[in-house]
Amino acid sequence: MRQLGQLDITGSGTFDGLLDIDFIDGFAPLMGQTFDLINLTANGDFSGLSTEISGLLPGFEYSVDFANGSFVLTALNNGISTTATPEPGAWLLLGTGLLGVGIVSRRVAVIKQR
Repeated sequence: MRQLGQLDITGSGTFDGLLDIDFIDGFAPLMGQTFDLINLTANGDFSGLSTEISGLLPGFEYSVDFANGSFVLTALNNGISTTATPEPGAWLLLGTGLLGVGIVSRRVAVIKQR
């Protein structure tokens, strides 16, 4: 289940600081996908707001825009999830497990031959 946080404001707002957007659980946006992050029923001032993306590998490109009462993030290319690539520790664990299965299988075969 994908979850998306969205802020709906009845009225106007002035935004200043850092908006940190974190993509989690392997989700990576596709080129052209848009996300309405903030909706206002009146005016909005986003001139002091900066945006930071985390949870994706470097190279993900995006644009942010405020139009028609919505602050929208648009993916300019396909995002690449950081969870899609196994960590070296996972490979080590897999290799150790396969080695253990091989050793046990060989011992069982030797015992059956006696």
